[in-house]
Amino acid sequence: MSKKIITIALSVSTLRAMDRSPEEIVAKLTLREKIGQLFVIAAASNFNQPTEQLASAMTKSRYNIDPEYVENLIKKHGVGGVLFLFKSDPIKQMALTEKFQAAASTRLLMMQDSEWGLSMRLDVDPAKVVRYPRNMTLGAIQDDQIIYDVGNEIGKQCVAIGIHMNLAPVADINNNKANPVIHDRSFGDNPERVARLSKIFAHGLKSAGTLACAKHFPGHGDTTIDSHLDLPVISHDRLRLDTVELVPFHELIQSGIDAIMHAHLAVPALDDSGIASSLSHNIVTKLLREELGFKGLNITDGLGMEAVAKDYAPGELERAAFLAGNDILLCPLDLPRAIELIEAEIQAKRISEEDLNHRVLKILRAKKWSYDQEQLCDKINNIEAYLTRPEAYALQKKAYRAAITLVPQHDEIAFSIHTFNASSIVQIGKLPGNIFTQLCEQQKCKALNCSAALESEELETCLHATEKSDVVVIAITEMNKFIAQNFGIAQNTQALVKQLHEMGKKVIVILFGTPYSIELFKDADAIIMAYEDAPAAQEAVVDVLRGALQPTGILPVSV
Repeated sequence: MSKKIITIALSVSTLRAMDRSPEEIVAKLTLREKIGQLFVIAAASNFNQPTEQLASAMTKSRYNIDPEYVENLIKKHGVGGVLFLFKSDPIKQMALTEKFQAAASTRLLMMQDSEWGLSMRLDVDPAKVVRYPRNMTLGAIQDDQIIYDVGNEIGKQCVAIGIHMNLAPVADINNNKANPVIHDRSFGDNPERVARLSKIFAHGLKSAGTLACAKHFPGHGDTTIDSHLDLPVISHDRLRLDTVELVPFHELIQSGIDAIMHAHLAVPALDDSGIASSLSHNIVTKLLREELGFKGLNITDGLGMEAVAKDYAPGELERAAFLAGNDILLCPLDLPRAIELIEAEIQAKRISEEDLNHRVLKILRAKKWSYDQEQLCDKINNIEAYLTRPEAYALQKKAYRAAITLVPQHDEIAFSIHTFNASSIVQIGKLPGNIFTQLCEQQKCKALNCSAALESEELETCLHATEKSDVVVIAITEMNKFIAQNFGIAQNTQALVKQLHEMGKKVIVILFGTPYSIELFKDADAIIMAYEDAPAAQEAVVDVLRGALQPTGILPVSV
């Protein structure tokens, strides 16, 4: 294995602890210390200097993420790990990671949601991290090596800042266009393709020295409710689940995935009691562990999410998750009470201490593996330079370019610099950095910029400005993933495309957003899917328009 990178200087006590074998550590832990290892608690590295948006989010959160409070829990209860939530920057998080590790008697397992890279959680200053494509964008890429490379680079960056487990990949099949929470976090709606890409991405992470955690078992793709807000119901029968939702998880289990996160879902075909899947012994233990043969870490989704938190008292919820068979209880709301209740279950012999030891041993083995990976690594002196090195941005650019998808509608359009220069360009909504407009102007094409709302006066302006052109390019951005909001696309935007088509124009629509919006533009002659509004995607689209890039992407979902 090639050398990787690490920057965290672990405390002497922590290093010494992980120099012992997991079996030796388990043997020396008290009952309460072993129970403490089951918990991964929530924290935030930008707690003291949050932006206004962050402050609002943290105020609404059920979690107490004050660093001093978190450090006290680590010292007093010997928790197993920490999950960093909210937004911050790498330097702040690394400093707090080192502080937490120094406070731990047994090394902490550090986790983070980095599905599309560190930017998912560390983009207070976007210049400090690289934003990689989301899964649905990756799902459009036909070159599997790029998927591996993105996973591998994200894994390297996790290791570099002290993250041991990336709560990725998302292995859900997004077969419901109204899904408000998975959507573009999924690789698509084809079970076999989602399975393959999930395995490739996870392999990239693991090869870089980062543990992978597939989510959200048994499949959160076909929901219209966000489990952060309420309990969704998956009403399919077992045959459907086996042939669709469970396919990626089955494949990931066979490939040796490190961990699987349990969603908070009601799945009557698997447990007709109405209990959330994350709390169901039938699903966590009987289905995943015994029937499907999963040997890795069972992890709950956040226990502060409304799907489960609203129906249980703190402590009671954590106990229910433990009794279901979970190894790691993520983001408890009342850690002392939870430890007390779980201890009572073991003392009453409703769960054996041998079972507890088995779960703790799995956790410690994951920590040991991560620690051993760190010993292969070189130290970085300038973490910001490492995270933003040229090869990291080159991979980002390569991925966005490979995802660009041409959706032919009517007549095939030949893209060339001549056609581009003769076109009228309309941009509806703002784009980060406004790269699209700048590049158009460099090619002697001035773009007309309009608001995302496209008021009636703007519609008339667009029709007037494009009346002499045979080809009109309409770039649409500021989109969202909510079907009830028409994906953020104004009715006048649809009207503009329709009227231009009726006037005999060739209309090319560029969508810097969800592919589910394609069906809104049946009057377009061609649609270019960029999927996201990242500057690299903007640049790639202009290269397609001027004939310098052949779009090779495929639609990851059926529309």
